[in-house]
Amino acid sequence: RCAKVALVACMRVLIVRLNAMVRDGTCWRTDTVQQ
Repeated sequence: RCAKVALVACMRVLIVRLNAMVRDGTCWRTDTVQQ
């Protein structure tokens, strides 16, 4: 049960980020952390 809850939480975070990308018209960036 705990694994399923964690999986759903991760999927929700990913969906929220994808929706924001579609809304803003941006592409997926892997270099989001500036050093």
